[in-house]
Amino acid sequence: FDLVVTNFDKEYNALYKNKAGASGALTFEYSTFRMGLQGFGQNQTGWGVSWFDLDMDSHLDLMTAQGKAPVNDLQTDREM
Repeated sequence: FDLVVTNFDKEYNALYKNKAGASGALTFEYSTFRMGLQGFGQNQTGWGVSWFDLDMDSHLDLMTAQGKAPVNDLQTDREM
């Protein structure tokens, strides 16, 4: 399995490719730039991520839920 980490706005979401070998050691390689995901969702906060076969071609697709939580007043919106 690969690992995806979503982040706050102005931070990159990160993709880590699974590089486990025959030894079974759990090893990941940072692959965000190599896979072309560096600008993906950079202006929004990532709320969640999932792998599923959206187009039913037997290859897993990456879906993220992203958005913004506006904070207008730090005194009244501090719960956010």
